[in-house]
Amino acid sequence: MPDPRITSPELLNVLTTAADAHSTANAILDLTHPPPPTPSTPQDTTTTDTLSTLHKTLIAQLAQLRGQQRTALLSIRTTRAETASSRREIDGLHLQLQNLVYEQRHLASEIASCEGFEHRYMTLPLVSEKEFFEEFPECKGAGEHEVMTRRIEDELSKRQTLEEERIALVKKKEGLVKLNKARREELAKLDAELERWTNGQVNVRRLFEVHEGSNKMTGRG
Repeated sequence: MPDPRITSPELLNVLTTAADAHSTANAILDLTHPPPPTPSTPQDTTTTDTLSTLHKTLIAQLAQLRGQQRTALLSIRTTRAETASSRREIDGLHLQLQNLVYEQRHLASEIASCEGFEHRYMTLPLVSEKEFFEEFPECKGAGEHEVMTRRIEDELSKRQTLEEERIALVKKKEGLVKLNKARREELAKLDAELERWTNGQVNVRRLFEVHEGSNKMTGRG
């Protein structure tokens, strides 16, 4: 009985034909070496014809066995090639699986790092959600990401407005500084003019005093 582990039809055919040839060869041996005749078993006169038939059968079986053996060898080579190809494919898939596992672990690590990362928006001095929803009630049904985006955009808009106001105030301050400087320069000029005018008054008064003194001295003489 063939080995149950053998499932190849080609090998099964070889084994079946080999078993048949083995049986035929044993039959030929039995006929060529018969036991000595006895009164109860006289010599068979058909031995020659039977041997001829069995010989022809054995030759045919051996020829069939050689053909089946060639077919089986070709099948084995094909199976080995297919097995090698399948092994290479499995090795390639195994390598791909290892790469995917590595990539999965890497991505999981990156995701964990991203989830644990303290993003700058988390430290922004945003208005509270309550105040935000009071100002923008249409955002109450939105998702967390959209709400945070809108809050950041709102904060940015308010900061831009404050920055514009700051720039306007800076420009206004610069204008006032220039105006004050110009007025101080005008006041300095006026002070200089007043000082010159005052000095002129003193000189004129002195001239009058000198003139009056001269007149008095002339009258006495």
